[in-house]
Amino acid sequence: MRRRSAGQAPPPIAAPAPRRTNRPADKAARRRRGGAWPRGYAFRGVRPLFHHDALRLIGGAEEAGGQDLCTATGADYVCMQARVTWDAA
Repeated sequence: MRRRSAGQAPPPIAAPAPRRTNRPADKAARRRRGGAWPRGYAFRGVRPLFHHDALRLIGGAEEAGGQDLCTATGADYVCMQARVTWDAA
């Protein structure tokens, strides 16, 4: 490896371009949003869900390019919160 001399710029760093994936969540979101790609997902664990708990999936209304989702127990304790956002179609 050669050393840089004073005043010489460092070599450029190659960064990979973001890839579009074929995850099931991406496919479902594209069907729902008329072909728009999901821009991102945000997840937050709130409470554990145990094997003996009843599972509920709750979806919020779409607003401002995204939608809120969560899982909950049968006793209405929220376990995981998520938000999906989309690129413009």
